[in-house]
Amino acid sequence: MIPNRLLRYKMLFPGNLISTTGKLIFEPKGSGTLFTATLDFRFGRLLTRFARKQKEELIKHMKEEGEILKKIMEKNQ
Repeated sequence: MIPNRLLRYKMLFPGNLISTTGKLIFEPKGSGTLFTATLDFRFGRLLTRFARKQKEELIKHMKEEGEILKKIMEKNQ
């Protein structure tokens, strides 16, 4: 963890079956902040074939969570 810049985390069961770690990055950008969220997936070939929908749903969820976090951060300025 880098205060006010980077937060890394590990997923717990059952999420750790497809995603092991993630990170949230906050970078100063002009008068604002650039926020980036990443997940590290560990899909094998077989799991990729069967978990495509779950992967898409997880990406959608991450985008929604990012929008919620953005609203919270902007509200508290």
